[in-house]
Amino acid sequence: MTQQKLADKMYLSNKASVSKLEANKYPPSIEQITQLADILGTTTDYLISGKCDTLFEAKSMLHDLVECLNSKQEVDSTVNYVRSIISSRKE
Repeated sequence: MTQQKLADKMYLSNKASVSKLEANKYPPSIEQITQLADILGTTTDYLISGKCDTLFEAKSMLHDLVECLNSKQEVDSTVNYVRSIISSRKE
């Protein structure tokens, strides 16, 4: 995503504002951190600490995957594949 697209999504005046956030030239507000997490599909914890919430990230990736599938058959096939991976880990 370009700085301009991010600026537009965050209702910032221009890409220079995003550049200043990236360079830590001024601290983002709590609202901006929350908004950025939503836009990027991650958590505020990850943005602040760099630590990954594995379950949240996995759910987010699965959601994105399902959105990309074109038919119920593809969704069912993918769900069965994920189930087989989970089953093999439990053994």
